[in-house]
Amino acid sequence: MKNHIRLMAPLFYLAVVISAQKSQLFAFVGMENTHCEAPESVGNPKKDGSVFTFTVKMRCYAETSLAMTSLKSRFIEKTLQNTIHSRKDQFEYENMIGVRLDMTESLSMDHGDIETRYDSFIVGNKEKVLLNATSISIEATGDAKLTQSVHLRVEGYKKSDVIHIDFLKKVAIKKPWLAPKFIFISSATSGIKKDLKRISRFFLMDP
Repeated sequence: MKNHIRLMAPLFYLAVVISAQKSQLFAFVGMENTHCEAPESVGNPKKDGSVFTFTVKMRCYAETSLAMTSLKSRFIEKTLQNTIHSRKDQFEYENMIGVRLDMTESLSMDHGDIETRYDSFIVGNKEKVLLNATSISIEATGDAKLTQSVHLRVEGYKKSDVIHIDFLKKVAIKKPWLAPKFIFISSATSGIKKDLKRISRFFLMDP
């Protein structure tokens, strides 16, 4: 059964129309003077047959006295708003301890419905927090069927009283055979950039 969850829509939503912004300002609890750089593509999309893999990154900054454990707890809290199939606590991943979640995100969008199941890790220590989510299955309708895979990596680390949060998203999309290549690449890249800005809002803004 599909869930229509407005709060979760920013997490992995793929859109193709955006209004570009150079930066974003957020209101955090415990964080001041927070802003994000504009998202940017990492190289050109990689082509494998009719499937193109796009990579987009984005960095946010926040002045805070909060410990990294608080950021880790927030990432877990927000991710738990998805449908959770299983959870493993005290799980070690990349030499850090946290949780492993088998989860499904259900979205209803103008161009189709999509249910994506992810293998997700949220781990950290006193110096770093990591969220790593990789799709393991995707069920979709309409144009959302073009999404082949999704990978999201979010890393947070602290320098003095400033937290740096790096977002990296990779999306593999099948190009419709009628779509001109340059229009497809431009539209997909723009949509992923918009999506990454929404992801940052979801994880970093209150509530």
